[in-house]
Amino acid sequence: MKIGLIKRYSYTIPNSFDSTMMRLKSTMNSKWFNLSKSFYGKVDDDGKFNLKQSISFFSFMRVGQTVYLNGQLVKDENCTTIHIKISPNIFLSILIFLIPLLWLNILFGDNSFFGKSDTRFANFILTFITGLVLYGVVQVSSYFLRRRFEKAMSTNGLPLTLQEI
Repeated sequence: MKIGLIKRYSYTIPNSFDSTMMRLKSTMNSKWFNLSKSFYGKVDDDGKFNLKQSISFFSFMRVGQTVYLNGQLVKDENCTTIHIKISPNIFLSILIFLIPLLWLNILFGDNSFFGKSDTRFANFILTFITGLVLYGVVQVSSYFLRRRFEKAMSTNGLPLTLQEI
């Protein structure tokens, strides 16, 4: 895991590049409002793809989806390697990384963000819990997106070999 909450995974599928590309295209629809498919997005001919969830548990309408999945299919000799990157929404990442600055202001500064300096501990606990909730939402959303992608790409009992990068 990187500092920017970006997770990278690599999968190996014992299928050809073309059959894996067809499987990827069949799991998604290009329209966001068609809820019969798990994903919507686009797949390029060179193997690059962007996927978004049709239905997401945590979704912020004004700032977009919670997490995004980008990837690339790579040809190997008798199998296909899929490299994916799951990244959170930039707005959520900024909020998660700004909360420790708010903690420093509460604990060591004048606590001017909340107006009263006599409630330092309560303000700190409130912002700490808010930071944990935001971090948890990003982690749970990226886990569920990865699991849905793995289920969509596993075909006929052929296993996906996972390697976290």
